[in-house]
Amino acid sequence: MLMPIMALTCLFSCTEEYDLQIEGKQKLIITAEITNLEPPYYVQLKKSMNTFVDYTEYDIHNAYGYETVQDALVIISDENAIVDTLSLAPDTITYWSDAYEDSITYENTYSGKNGYYVTSKITGTPEHTYSLQVEWNGHTYSAECKMPKAVAIDSIGDFREPTKEDDLTEGGYIPHLWFTDDTTADNYYVFCMPMSGGSIWNNTIISDKHIDSDVAGIDVFAGES
Repeated sequence: MLMPIMALTCLFSCTEEYDLQIEGKQKLIITAEITNLEPPYYVQLKKSMNTFVDYTEYDIHNAYGYETVQDALVIISDENAIVDTLSLAPDTITYWSDAYEDSITYENTYSGKNGYYVTSKITGTPEHTYSLQVEWNGHTYSAECKMPKAVAIDSIGDFREPTKEDDLTEGGYIPHLWFTDDTTADNYYVFCMPMSGGSIWNNTIISDKHIDSDVAGIDVFAGES
């Protein structure tokens, strides 16, 4: 007589704290951006670190616990011989409010304490070349880049209502765009959705390798997380 045999398998796991002891010399991290929008522009300097960062309190402009560099010489120049020596950005900004009929002071997210240096002379212009020079701790770091010509948007339309997957916290509608891609260069497009505060998107980025030269009605919020 055959008797059924029951097998009981116990699955378990254990955890143990482990210090990775990541070793390495600190490096200078330079984040610089010039756009065709109104100045000023910012350069952020901070040191690399060999530990993990707690992102519990997330702020895109925060130094995330990195050690910032506030004693560097930062210079941006352009092809028209305009030389802009940047200064540490103020920690607070004061402006006049007509609504309150008073001066309002608030904390500057691009502050010097977060390692930001601010321009005072440079204006970003498409098809102009800009040079960056940073002198710090006995070393000189330099970079040069030409701002590409801005791509003209032909039209915006065919708005759709957001779905659950879009994860928009403030509602609104999602547009489709029509424009012509410059095939002579490798372009990456960034689409910003100001009303997005969800966990999936805030910006979407697409390479022109994945689109036709004549972009007809691209959904700026479609993609893979």
